[in-house]
Amino acid sequence: MRKIKKLTTYFYSQNEDNSYMQSCIVYDERGSEIETASYYEDGTIELKTVSIFDSAGQKFEEINYIFEDEESDHTYYMRNSEGQLIEEKTYYADDTVAIRTYSRFPDQKKIIVELTDSDEGLEETETLFYDDAGLVLEREVVKSDGSLKEKVINKYDENSLLLNAKQFDKMGLIVDRHFTYNDEKQLIRRVGYTAKKELIDIVKLEYDEKGRVTKQEIPGRYVNVIEYNDEEHSQTETHYLANGIIESQTITKFDEEDRIIEEQRLDAVIKYEYEYFD
Repeated sequence: MRKIKKLTTYFYSQNEDNSYMQSCIVYDERGSEIETASYYEDGTIELKTVSIFDSAGQKFEEINYIFEDEESDHTYYMRNSEGQLIEEKTYYADDTVAIRTYSRFPDQKKIIVELTDSDEGLEETETLFYDDAGLVLEREVVKSDGSLKEKVINKYDENSLLLNAKQFDKMGLIVDRHFTYNDEKQLIRRVGYTAKKELIDIVKLEYDEKGRVTKQEIPGRYVNVIEYNDEEHSQTETHYLANGIIESQTITKFDEEDRIIEEQRLDAVIKYEYEYFD
């Protein structure tokens, strides 16, 4: 497969004579994004991000712009000899600095991340516990005053599939989510409950013989139906409201390398143009 050098998207309105370059992404030969930009209709830049990588392909600098040359923030990434993050330092346009430091405790399978602000000092501390596979078992964020900001506890099965995720805030349990899979280890059902065991929502998924999602439903709210046409290298995704009315529909076309080349929506067409490395 050819390596992408640049991807540009163009917006074409269905109802008005309006078209413009919507976004542009530039890649290096490793496939990393070294520059991304989104544009307003008049062609001016809405947001732009420039990322700089070292010879090993690891990011060590990132610059975000709100206009062509006006920086909103500038981040430097420091790593240890194993390539793991040990510090992120972000400089903002208002001259404030945010520092995120990583302390790793492999024996305890624990990572502590401290966020410090140049004006207010320590803002919060994030602690993560993980298992032998690197999956996060518990994540807790505590504010500088010691109060709990958020906490998540995850439970996995022997195949590393997420079975249960509990989310807490300082008041206690917010949501308790349960996940069900089929024999192919595909997620087919996600159910969320409150602390009082009241139902929040249910998400149901169906797949075709190739393992592709064909239907996603939240009963009483909406249904997404995806139809695939392998001969024409396209798929049609239709979003239905609970009353059966079509709210949106997108026909996506792909090239021979399975890359998106066009999205046809009810209100617009988005076209994708690629440039490749020699």
